[in-house]
Parts: sequence; C-alpha cells; structure tokens
Amino acid sequence: MANAEKPWLFTPVHENTAAHVLEACGISRDIVGPEFRVLDFGCGSGRYMEVFERCVPRANVQGVDVDAEALESARESGLNVSELKSSQPKLLFPDRYFDVVFSSNVIEHIPRSVYLGYVEEIARVIKPHGIFAVGAPNYPIKRAFDMFTALRHRDQFRYYFFDDPTHCNRVRIHQVESDLAPWFTDIRLMPTELPLERWLPFMRRTEVRHRLRALGYKFFGSARRRADEI
Repeated sequence: MANAEKPWLFTPVHENTAAHVLEACGISRDIVGPEFRVLDFGCGSGRYMEVFERCVPRANVQGVDVDAEALESARESGLNVSELKSSQPKLLFPDRYFDVVFSSNVIEHIPRSVYLGYVEEIARVIKPHGIFAVGAPNYPIKRAFDMFTALRHRDQFRYYFFDDPTHCNRVRIHQVESDLAPWFTDIRLMPTELPLERWLPFMRRTEVRHRLRALGYKFFGSARRRADEI
C-alpha cells in the first residue's frame, strides 16, 4: 500500500526489525525445508519478502496486495506477487499451503467485515500449527501517541495530528486477540513499545509487557493455527 508521503515503505527493513520478524515467524535456515512457504499479506513493494528470502527459497515466498504501484515495484525486483480484490476476502491459494503468513500494518486499512473474512481465509491457507504473525496500530492509544509526537516534532505536526484517513479499521490489541481465537491458539501479541519503558527497565520484562500490552501504541506478535478443521 504505497504512498509518496511514506518513503519508508520502499526502503529496506532495519536489521533489528528483520531479526525480530524472523524470530516471531519461527523462521531460520536450520528449520526451513524445500516445502516451507511464506505469504506476506499486504506485501507492498516486498521489503519484508526480501527478509524472508534470506532463509526461504524465493519461489516459496509469495506476496499479495491491493496497491498496483507497489506490486509493480515488487515485480521489478523479481518477487512473486499478485493483486488482491479489496472488496472480496479471498486468497487464491490451496488449503493448508503456507507455513507462515505475515502481515505488518495492513489490517487497519481493511473494513472490518472484509478483514474478518480475510482472517478466516488466512486460517484456511495456513498449515496446522503454522504461524500467523501480525502487527498494527493499537487504537485508541495510537492517537494519544500521535498527539504527543505532533507536539514534539512540529515539522511533522500535520502528519501526526490528523489520523490516517485510510485507517478504516481502528483495531485494539484485545480485539484482534478475540478475532484470532476461533482459528488460532498460543496468541502472543505484544506492544512494540510501552510508555516510559526506556527509563523504567522493569517495564521491559516479558510478563510486565504482556500485562500492560493494551498501553502500547502499536503491537506485533504471532498466533499458531489450530490443528482442527475450519
């Protein structure tokens, strides 16, 4: 989902972020076999697909998106991508096809009814015990963070003060946990950062972060596909 005002959508993923994503997805060169497949749901220009290709053969890394400009950029890089129909929650892949489905900052752009349809489709195409890794802004805390950032960085005031109009699905971390529960287990969504954690080391503990997860302005984590049928 490209945007000329968001150049980071076309820049390489930071190394620390890349390592965190691979860990959350359970991907390493040691465990990836010839049938291991990854889907980047909302792949944009394919910046995360390039991260997965460090461990997974290129032919086994697929991406889907609604943004024609971003997909063209991905194709120019030789990536395997296809276009989604924004109003039709359908993935054109077989059942139980992927070991991992990844989605970063995408679900907030999808109307809730369509998003729920895609959650079911994602569950359909993931293998039993496969992983769905997902991240998104956490409303309404996200807006409080935006106001604080707007006041601190006047050169970006307009960008942060006004909420992104494409965020039609203002999800909350607990809501997403509930949305995933019918098809997934071991749901572990965590805040990417908590207020004051830079100055209060105890807030970096896993148990504290989990207890206070609703206070993060963004979240990221994973869930494991149940073994039973949809």
